[in-house]
Amino acid sequence: MKVIGYVRVSTSTQDLERQRVKITECCEIRNYELIDIYSDFAISGATFNREGFNKLMNVTKDDTDMIIVSELSRLSRKEEILDTLVGPLSDPL
Repeated sequence: MKVIGYVRVSTSTQDLERQRVKITECCEIRNYELIDIYSDFAISGATFNREGFNKLMNVTKDDTDMIIVSELSRLSRKEEILDTLVGPLSDPL
């Protein structure tokens, strides 16, 4: 299974590496092929004007079978997005 990961931190004092490691380890355990990890650094999850996020939104089923984030809050802080995602993405890492 081909997988793309997504990581985001909202401040320059935070580190993306913890999220990258978590996604990488999940893929190794489950035998997924991690083809890329898109990232946004020091950008709020309350906005959609994020380069990595916009790249992620353009991914198609031809590009990957699944998208993995370490926590749903990394994808967005907006409640309407999180409410939509919780059901189908409820399998924790």
